[in-house]
Amino acid sequence: MSRRTARKRAFELVFSLPFHSGDDLDFLMESLLSGKDVPEDEQNFIRDEFFGVARNLEAVDGLIARFSEGWEIGRLAGTDLAVMRLSAYEILYSDAVPVRASINEAVELAREYGTDDSPAFVNGILGKIAAEAEAGGKKPAGGCPRERNANDPAQAEAGGKKPAGGCPRERNTNNPAQAEAGGKRPAPG
Repeated sequence: MSRRTARKRAFELVFSLPFHSGDDLDFLMESLLSGKDVPEDEQNFIRDEFFGVARNLEAVDGLIARFSEGWEIGRLAGTDLAVMRLSAYEILYSDAVPVRASINEAVELAREYGTDDSPAFVNGILGKIAAEAEAGGKKPAGGCPRERNANDPAQAEAGGKKPAGGCPRERNTNNPAQAEAGGKRPAPG
């Protein structure tokens, strides 16, 4: 199972949240995974995403409601809301997915499951949430966590510190500015 497929599974679970009480979330999670050959790391990703959204639902919904100008959260399309809940959780609370990647994946899910207007709507709301998170010091625009994370293999090799040059998952040698800088992110300027 790919990370994209695991994200779709997490999306399905988040979509089903309004239909289930807190008591049966474990059952819901297990029923989705039962009978499927899902590698342990993907199971952990799905579990972390789903329960992370469930734990932080009030805060995530509060931000979505605030930035959904003219829309009550209860009137949003269920698919759009589930996509935004998943990505807003990642933006605010998870270091597993860079901010831009989370928004891009959300837009793709909105394109696949929503209406013609969904991708632009989802992108706009999540862009505002990301901008606020960046301004509040949650994560920089690139999505690399500011805090040191000893659970990150690249950081663990460096003694719990970020490897030199910043977050390696943000390097892009196809980017001309980074290619000129030898594959490193250019200095802000």
